[in-house]
Amino acid sequence: MPTFIDESGDPGVDDGSSPHFCLALVYFETIEEAENCRVAIKRFRKEVLKKGERYEFKSSMGRPSDHEAFFSHLDKQKYNYSYCQVNKEIIEDCRLSKSYVVELATQGLAAAMLDFYKITEQSKGSPLNERVLHDHHTDPAYASAIRDAFVSLKSDRKPGASLVKSVKSGRSNGEDLLQLADMVCGAVRRGMQEGKSSCYQLIKSKELVVVSRP
Repeated sequence: MPTFIDESGDPGVDDGSSPHFCLALVYFETIEEAENCRVAIKRFRKEVLKKGERYEFKSSMGRPSDHEAFFSHLDKQKYNYSYCQVNKEIIEDCRLSKSYVVELATQGLAAAMLDFYKITEQSKGSPLNERVLHDHHTDPAYASAIRDAFVSLKSDRKPGASLVKSVKSGRSNGEDLLQLADMVCGAVRRGMQEGKSSCYQLIKSKELVVVSRP
């Protein structure tokens, strides 16, 4: 049951920092579904865009029409997503800090998945042992915050045990499903903040939870 996480914006609070920090995760109920989606992305890159295997899908790059085609191509793939955005402009000055922004986003995203992880665990009939992979970040505190937030989610079947077995960092240029998380994050961010996004409408049916904080 793999989970893939990527971000949009930055958690900084200095002049010039983005007003929002956003995290999205893409969730697959089975490893087979994740692999099927990975194959579909590779096929789209090669057969539709005519790009080499090193081409990376990023929400901040490429033509809008290519983004729409990307999500249309993956429409039949079995994945879901959750999203959390932090609006730094409405956080009290006395609390506003980079670490607090990261804490709000990571804990909000993890909490959004708790019920879904528990449902999956119940249907599985054994401890979930979820594996989470997030895109590499230069700030080690960011990685620690994601790990702490997701490892804190506890199992109902095995008291005291975590629903999440491992939280690791990976490079998006080598993992197509991290690229999918990036594309989802950008699409939802535009839909939430700009009020319109054709890509957001294309993936809306796959939405689990969308959270705005604080």
